[in-house]
Amino acid sequence: MPQTQSLRYSFVNKISDTKYEQLHKLFLCRDYFCDCIYGNIHNKKIQIYGFTWDAPHQKLDSNKTRILIVGKEVENLINNIDRLNTIEAVNGFSLTQIIPILKNKIIIEGDPIWMSNTFMISLYSFLFRIMSYELLTDNWIKEVMNNCSVDSNYLNRIGKNKFSKLLTLLSEIPDSSFTITGFSNIVDTDINYIHNYSGIMGKLCSDYRTGAENSYQKKIDRLLFNKS
Repeated sequence: MPQTQSLRYSFVNKISDTKYEQLHKLFLCRDYFCDCIYGNIHNKKIQIYGFTWDAPHQKLDSNKTRILIVGKEVENLINNIDRLNTIEAVNGFSLTQIIPILKNKIIIEGDPIWMSNTFMISLYSFLFRIMSYELLTDNWIKEVMNNCSVDSNYLNRIGKNKFSKLLTLLSEIPDSSFTITGFSNIVDTDINYIHNYSGIMGKLCSDYRTGAENSYQKKIDRLLFNKS
Protein backbone atom coordinates (compact mmCIF):
# COMPACT_ATOMS: atom_id res chain seq x y z
CA MET A 1 0.00 0.00 0.00
CA PRO A 2 1.50 3.40 -0.97
CA GLN A 3 2.42 6.08 1.55
CA THR A 4 -0.51 8.42 2.22
CA GLN A 5 1.40 11.30 3.80
CA SER A 6 4.16 13.65 2.71
CA LEU A 7 6.04 13.74 6.03
CA ARG A 8 9.80 13.40 5.78
CA TYR A 9 12.23 12.98 8.64
CA SER A 10 15.82 13.40 9.77
CA PHE A 11 17.58 12.99 13.08
CA VAL A 12 19.13 16.23 14.30
CA ASN A 13 21.58 17.16 17.06
CA LYS A 14 21.35 20.26 19.21
CA ILE A 15 24.39 22.51 18.70
CA SER A 16 23.30 25.44 20.88
CA ASP A 17 20.14 26.89 22.37
CA THR A 18 19.08 28.07 18.92
CA LYS A 19 20.95 25.85 16.44
CA TYR A 20 20.46 22.25 15.30
CA GLU A 21 22.45 20.09 12.91
CA GLN A 22 20.63 17.86 10.40
CA LEU A 23 22.48 14.53 10.36
CA HIS A 24 21.39 13.05 7.05
CA LYS A 25 19.05 13.61 4.12
CA LEU A 26 15.32 13.61 4.71
CA PHE A 27 13.52 10.30 4.21
CA LEU A 28 9.89 9.24 3.84
CA CYS A 29 10.17 5.58 4.86
CA ARG A 30 10.26 5.16 8.65
CA ASP A 31 12.42 2.03 8.38
CA TYR A 32 15.46 4.29 8.03
CA PHE A 33 15.02 5.30 11.68
CA CYS A 34 15.91 1.71 12.58
CA ASP A 35 19.00 1.84 10.34
CA CYS A 36 20.18 5.03 12.08
CA ILE A 37 19.64 3.61 15.57
CA TYR A 38 21.48 0.42 14.61
CA GLY A 39 24.39 2.30 13.01
CA ASN A 40 24.61 4.69 15.95
CA ILE A 41 24.80 2.02 18.65
CA HIS A 42 27.31 -0.09 16.71
CA ASN A 43 29.28 2.91 15.40
CA LYS A 44 28.83 1.38 11.96
CA LYS A 45 28.43 3.03 8.55
CA ILE A 46 25.11 2.05 6.96
CA GLN A 47 24.35 2.25 3.25
CA ILE A 48 21.02 0.95 1.99
CA TYR A 49 18.64 1.93 -0.82
CA GLY A 50 20.51 5.18 -1.43
CA PHE A 51 20.52 6.21 2.24
CA THR A 52 23.73 6.59 4.26
CA TRP A 53 24.34 6.76 8.00
CA ASP A 54 27.96 7.90 8.10
CA ALA A 55 29.36 6.50 11.36
CA PRO A 56 31.72 7.23 13.02
CA HIS A 57 31.35 10.79 11.66
CA GLN A 58 27.73 10.91 12.82
CA LYS A 59 26.58 10.34 16.39
CA LEU A 60 23.15 10.92 17.86
CA ASP A 61 22.59 13.11 20.90
CA SER A 62 21.98 10.78 23.82
CA ASN A 63 20.05 13.10 26.15
CA LYS A 64 17.00 13.59 23.88
CA THR A 65 15.43 12.04 20.80
CA ARG A 66 15.60 14.91 18.30
CA ILE A 67 13.94 14.66 14.90
CA LEU A 68 13.27 17.17 12.12
CA ILE A 69 9.83 16.66 10.53
CA VAL A 70 8.87 18.32 7.26
CA GLY A 71 5.54 18.16 5.41
CA LYS A 72 2.14 19.73 4.97
CA GLU A 73 0.67 17.54 7.76
CA VAL A 74 2.90 19.15 10.41
CA GLU A 75 0.09 21.44 11.53
CA ASN A 76 -2.02 18.44 12.49
CA LEU A 77 0.89 17.01 14.49
CA ILE A 78 1.19 20.30 16.38
CA ASN A 79 -2.55 20.24 17.12
CA ASN A 80 -2.42 16.63 18.32
CA ILE A 81 0.75 16.74 20.43
CA ASP A 82 -1.30 16.57 23.65
CA ARG A 83 -2.50 13.10 22.60
CA LEU A 84 1.09 11.91 22.25
CA ASN A 85 2.01 13.58 25.55
CA THR A 86 -0.80 11.71 27.30
CA ILE A 87 0.67 8.39 26.15
CA GLU A 88 4.10 9.49 27.38
CA ALA A 89 2.77 10.62 30.75
CA VAL A 90 1.03 7.26 31.33
CA ASN A 91 4.38 5.53 30.76
CA GLY A 92 6.46 7.92 32.86
CA PHE A 93 8.36 9.36 29.88
CA SER A 94 9.38 12.99 29.55
CA LEU A 95 6.95 14.76 27.23
CA THR A 96 7.72 15.44 23.59
CA GLN A 97 8.17 19.14 22.87
CA ILE A 98 7.72 20.83 19.48
CA ILE A 99 10.10 23.52 18.24
CA PRO A 100 8.67 25.43 15.24
CA ILE A 101 11.20 26.17 12.50
CA LEU A 102 9.33 27.32 9.39
CA LYS A 103 5.95 26.66 7.81
CA ASN A 104 5.52 22.88 7.57
CA LYS A 105 8.81 22.28 9.39
CA ILE A 106 9.34 21.44 13.07
CA ILE A 107 11.85 19.77 15.37
CA ILE A 108 10.57 17.46 18.06
CA GLU A 109 12.50 16.70 21.25
CA GLY A 110 11.45 13.57 23.10
CA ASP A 111 12.58 11.17 25.80
CA PRO A 112 15.76 9.26 24.89
CA ILE A 113 13.91 6.01 25.67
CA TRP A 114 12.40 6.28 22.19
CA MET A 115 15.91 5.53 20.83
CA SER A 116 16.54 2.58 23.13
CA ASN A 117 15.81 0.00 20.42
CA THR A 118 14.43 -0.29 16.91
CA PHE A 119 10.93 -1.24 18.08
CA MET A 120 10.62 1.91 20.18
CA ILE A 121 11.82 4.31 17.46
CA SER A 122 9.55 2.54 14.98
CA LEU A 123 6.56 3.04 17.26
CA TYR A 124 7.49 6.67 18.03
CA SER A 125 7.61 7.51 14.35
CA PHE A 126 4.34 5.65 13.76
CA LEU A 127 2.74 7.82 16.42
CA PHE A 128 4.00 10.93 14.60
CA ARG A 129 2.31 9.71 11.50
CA ILE A 130 -1.06 8.93 13.01
CA MET A 131 -0.98 12.19 14.98
CA SER A 132 -0.48 13.96 11.65
CA TYR A 133 -4.02 13.23 10.53
CA GLU A 134 -6.83 15.60 11.39
CA LEU A 135 -8.22 13.96 14.52
CA LEU A 136 -11.53 15.30 15.78
CA THR A 137 -12.50 13.11 18.74
CA ASP A 138 -11.02 11.40 21.77
CA ASN A 139 -11.53 8.10 19.94
CA TRP A 140 -8.63 8.93 17.62
CA ILE A 141 -7.47 5.33 17.14
CA LYS A 142 -10.85 4.48 15.66
CA GLU A 143 -10.68 7.59 13.47
CA VAL A 144 -7.38 6.41 11.99
CA MET A 145 -8.73 2.87 11.59
CA ASN A 146 -11.48 4.30 9.38
CA ASN A 147 -9.41 6.66 7.18
CA CYS A 148 -8.39 4.14 4.47
CA SER A 149 -4.64 4.76 4.80
CA VAL A 150 -1.59 2.52 5.18
CA ASP A 151 -1.87 3.30 8.90
CA SER A 152 -5.51 2.22 9.09
CA ASN A 153 -4.41 -1.04 7.46
CA TYR A 154 -1.95 -1.67 10.30
CA LEU A 155 -4.36 -0.72 13.07
CA ASN A 156 -7.22 -2.80 11.70
CA ARG A 157 -4.96 -5.85 11.58
CA ILE A 158 -3.79 -5.29 15.16
CA GLY A 159 -7.11 -4.20 16.64
CA LYS A 160 -8.01 -1.15 18.71
CA ASN A 161 -7.98 -2.90 22.09
CA LYS A 162 -4.53 -4.45 21.61
CA PHE A 163 -3.01 -1.24 20.29
CA SER A 164 -4.55 0.76 23.15
CA LYS A 165 -3.12 -1.73 25.64
CA LEU A 166 0.32 -1.53 24.05
CA LEU A 167 0.34 2.25 24.53
CA THR A 168 0.00 1.76 28.30
CA LEU A 169 2.91 -0.73 28.50
CA LEU A 170 5.68 1.06 26.62
CA SER A 171 7.96 1.41 29.63
CA GLU A 172 8.11 -2.40 29.85
CA ILE A 173 9.45 -2.94 26.31
CA PRO A 174 13.11 -1.77 26.57
CA ASP A 175 15.46 -4.51 27.78
CA SER A 176 19.24 -4.08 28.00
CA SER A 177 19.75 -7.84 27.73
CA PHE A 178 18.49 -7.79 24.11
CA THR A 179 20.35 -6.55 21.05
CA ILE A 180 19.29 -3.14 19.75
CA THR A 181 17.07 -4.87 17.16
CA GLY A 182 15.93 -7.81 19.28
CA PHE A 183 17.38 -10.25 16.76
CA SER A 184 20.11 -12.76 17.52
CA ASN A 185 23.71 -11.61 17.14
CA ILE A 186 23.91 -13.39 13.78
CA VAL A 187 20.89 -11.67 12.24
CA ASP A 188 21.83 -8.44 14.02
CA THR A 189 24.70 -7.93 11.56
CA ASP A 190 22.51 -8.01 8.41
CA ILE A 191 21.44 -4.44 7.65
CA ASN A 192 19.13 -5.48 4.81
CA TYR A 193 17.26 -7.78 7.17
CA ILE A 194 17.21 -5.15 9.90
CA HIS A 195 15.83 -2.52 7.51
CA ASN A 196 13.05 -4.76 6.25
CA TYR A 197 12.03 -6.56 9.47
CA SER A 198 12.68 -4.24 12.45
CA GLY A 199 9.47 -2.21 12.23
CA ILE A 200 7.13 -2.78 15.15
CA MET A 201 3.85 -2.44 13.27
CA GLY A 202 4.51 -5.30 10.88
CA LYS A 203 5.60 -7.48 13.79
CA LEU A 204 2.34 -6.78 15.60
CA CYS A 205 0.21 -7.84 12.64
CA SER A 206 -0.33 -11.58 12.97
CA ASP A 207 -0.58 -12.12 9.21
CA TYR A 208 2.66 -10.20 8.60
CA ARG A 209 4.78 -12.20 11.07
CA THR A 210 7.74 -13.74 9.34
CA GLY A 211 11.48 -14.16 9.61
CA ALA A 212 13.89 -14.68 12.47
CA GLU A 213 12.87 -14.87 16.11
CA ASN A 214 12.85 -11.48 17.80
CA SER A 215 13.13 -10.93 21.56
CA TYR A 216 11.12 -7.71 21.55
CA GLN A 217 8.35 -9.33 19.56
CA LYS A 218 8.22 -12.22 22.03
CA LYS A 219 8.12 -9.81 24.96
CA ILE A 220 5.28 -7.81 23.41
CA ASP A 221 3.43 -11.05 22.71
CA ARG A 222 3.65 -11.89 26.41
CA LEU A 223 2.40 -8.44 27.37
CA LEU A 224 -0.46 -8.28 24.87
CA PHE A 225 -1.44 -11.80 23.99
CA ASN A 226 -0.29 -13.84 27.03
CA LYS A 227 1.92 -15.94 24.77
CA SER A 228 4.96 -17.74 26.16
